[in-house]
Amino acid sequence: MSTPNLQVAIEPFEAGGIVYAPMAPPALGKLEQGRLILQLAISNLEPNPVQLESLSVTPGSGSFSSKTLPLEWFWTVNGIEQSATITIAASQTLLWWFQHPADNVIFDDSPSPTHLELRLTCKDYSDALKITTPLAAHVAPTPTGAYLFPAATVDLAGDEYWETNGASHGMGAQGSQGFAYDLGVWSDQGGPSPWLLPGTDGTKNEDFRVWGKPIHAMAAGTVNQVLFDVPTNPLPLKGPDWNAQFAAQKAATWGKYLTDNGYDFNLDQPHAGAGNHLCLQHGDEIVLYAHLQPYSIAEPYRTVGASISAGAFLGLAGNSGNSSAPHLHVHAIRGTQAEVGPLRPLVFAPFTVLETDLATASPQPWLSVAVGRALPPLDAFVWPAYSGSKYRPGSGDAAIDPLALLLRNDIYVLLTLPDPPPPERLLRQVERGLREVTPTVRKHLVQRLAGVRQFLDKVEKAAKPR
Repeated sequence: MSTPNLQVAIEPFEAGGIVYAPMAPPALGKLEQGRLILQLAISNLEPNPVQLESLSVTPGSGSFSSKTLPLEWFWTVNGIEQSATITIAASQTLLWWFQHPADNVIFDDSPSPTHLELRLTCKDYSDALKITTPLAAHVAPTPTGAYLFPAATVDLAGDEYWETNGASHGMGAQGSQGFAYDLGVWSDQGGPSPWLLPGTDGTKNEDFRVWGKPIHAMAAGTVNQVLFDVPTNPLPLKGPDWNAQFAAQKAATWGKYLTDNGYDFNLDQPHAGAGNHLCLQHGDEIVLYAHLQPYSIAEPYRTVGASISAGAFLGLAGNSGNSSAPHLHVHAIRGTQAEVGPLRPLVFAPFTVLETDLATASPQPWLSVAVGRALPPLDAFVWPAYSGSKYRPGSGDAAIDPLALLLRNDIYVLLTLPDPPPPERLLRQVERGLREVTPTVRKHLVQRLAGVRQFLDKVEKAAKPR
């Protein structure tokens, strides 16, 4: 036989082509990178069943070589990976997705490939099915083309940063979580447990630095789904018997909640596996903010349809639902259902990162990242704001103008957005900065702020019609 008669719909797909996550460079002096993950809806138009064999991804231009993946199902039993071939019956459609985080196609994004060639091979067919499609970086459906980071610098202690690996999350239901992030808070001061508070051992939820950190809306939107009263998992889990521990945890907390409250895994109902969570509709994308503390979700947002401003306080990071330890889970889907669907990358407003392996370097080579980039494909500390300094961003950054000490990071970036967050979030940043500076600098700041107020009053008077 020659070429199989298959029809293939590809995600993530926008404006006539595949989109990828444009990623921050892995280190100073390195190129930005791109990350490609695919879902394929394959329809068999042949009169007989077709057995799939492999998918090859080849750039039409750019800097990465062809990558070939087996078109099979993979799963794990008692820690051992199993696999099975895939056969599509005649006139049937099957959804297949990248099966492992390692299947990601990561490439240098300078220059980025302009298009891709996909080749699907099938058993008993001599020729592969070839598909050529344009390729472009994903842009978020916000006025800036990017999301705010879901947390603020003001809520971090002096030695704390957010931390994650930008390319390691499991693929999730139908591959929908391939671009997801599991975010924690770490210290860069070394020690055996950088994610834990000093003097703790990780046996309690409150031992974790991320526990109780305020979580904020990444863009303006509306509440699509919400759960706010799922019990906290009483203890963080520790291996190696993960499956047994997860089963016991489910029976004791969120599994019982499902039964008592009538919820199930219907996509039209909240999914307690995400614990206390919000699904927020941001344009044509829906974002899941998961595993928050019970009753910490702000009351105005406990109702479906409620409007939310960019940067608004949502709730506190916790350990609820199908979670092994305190953390924040976020991922985006195109459409209105957050559990399955066409996956989308999360790209952020300017932020600053440091590879965790460089945390002991002196000085530390922090890297400020442009707007519209995803987190890098390695274990990295994240300072959720732009920093003009190359070294250790934070409230202690040196500044010639004391006012810039407070405004150069979060406030400056947020105020320049077309949809700035609520004033109370900005005020918290100012208040914390004022508490941390010396009395002399504080006095100077007050004087500078008074001068700015007088200037704004003059501008307002000059703008009034005469």
